[in-house]
Amino acid sequence: MMTRLLPLSLTLALFAATSPLFAKDAMPLMIYGVSIGEEKAVVVKFHEKDGKPILEVVQSEPLGAPAGSITHHPDHNLLYIGAKDGRGFVYAVNDDGKIEKVREMPFKSGYCFLSLDRSGRYLLGVSYESGNLDVYRLDAKGLPEKLVDSRNEKKTMAHSVGVSSDNRSVYVPYVKEENALYQYRFDPETGKLSPGAPANIEIPDAVGPRHLAFHPTKPYVYFSNEQQLGVSAYKIGPRGGLQQLQICAALETPPAEGLAASDIVITPDGRFLYVPVRGFGKPLNAVFGYAIGEGGRLKSLGMTATDSIPWALGMSPHGDHLFVTSSKQGSLAAYAIDNKGGLKKEASVKIGERFWDILVLGETSE
Repeated sequence: MMTRLLPLSLTLALFAATSPLFAKDAMPLMIYGVSIGEEKAVVVKFHEKDGKPILEVVQSEPLGAPAGSITHHPDHNLLYIGAKDGRGFVYAVNDDGKIEKVREMPFKSGYCFLSLDRSGRYLLGVSYESGNLDVYRLDAKGLPEKLVDSRNEKKTMAHSVGVSSDNRSVYVPYVKEENALYQYRFDPETGKLSPGAPANIEIPDAVGPRHLAFHPTKPYVYFSNEQQLGVSAYKIGPRGGLQQLQICAALETPPAEGLAASDIVITPDGRFLYVPVRGFGKPLNAVFGYAIGEGGRLKSLGMTATDSIPWALGMSPHGDHLFVTSSKQGSLAAYAIDNKGGLKKEASVKIGERFWDILVLGETSE
């Protein structure tokens, strides 16, 4: 049977009426990124122009510090930025999405990753160089007030930190030759940490867990594996203990020198997961997609090619767009996510090299 095609103008009009991004009451998405190489923060607006989605740099903020981590406080609408040299910054997000500096301060360590506890009362950071895991209490305005705990497992290369949905457990992975995964019990009243049981999760050789993402509704946590080039899936027990469900490889061939996985994100509905693989001197640069099954296990969806050295990922609040920075080419790209988890590139903009962390704010529709 012949399919009748709609005129292009009508097709675009119908898409605009049904797409959250282009709804009449839509607010633009804003992407915030920090560059460890160019020592700046950028604000990028994702919106429509002449009937097409575009990415537009609306602010470039000099930091004067090699910033590699950024996180957001939803209640105070503040951004926390950590630099490799130990400096920290707090920025307010204005109504137009642009940022304004509130405070600069010294942190105990130079953080490669920052995150908040689930109550929004504590800021946690980990240092790649020292291996420190530090916890700061925030004051009533959301500003870092006091260092309340610090842990060091006599390892370097700690790469991220996350707090479980019940606000009782903290997980820290280590890459490369350290190849470790530590778990802690977290006291949400004091911010204090204590070793989990066991303190160090046993993992196979040459995995290199790097970044983590929690399932939005179920007791699962996933880690991108820098050296293994895939994802580790764990079930979270009643007291926060991790039970490995699966190690899912990105490639059918064994990992090769010069390839390394980086970030990890999950769609808000918990259906799809994405991890980039970077090709340092290799032709492979891509985002690998996975479908998340009912039991938390993963099924590969294949890969989508990206610009050179895909590093940081950001997810839109509705889960309809994935944003990817490419460290070498200095680009930020937007990919539409279809109902099967597939990716289609929609827009790209130059932001500068070595943007190692981004986050996405704003609702695509009210």
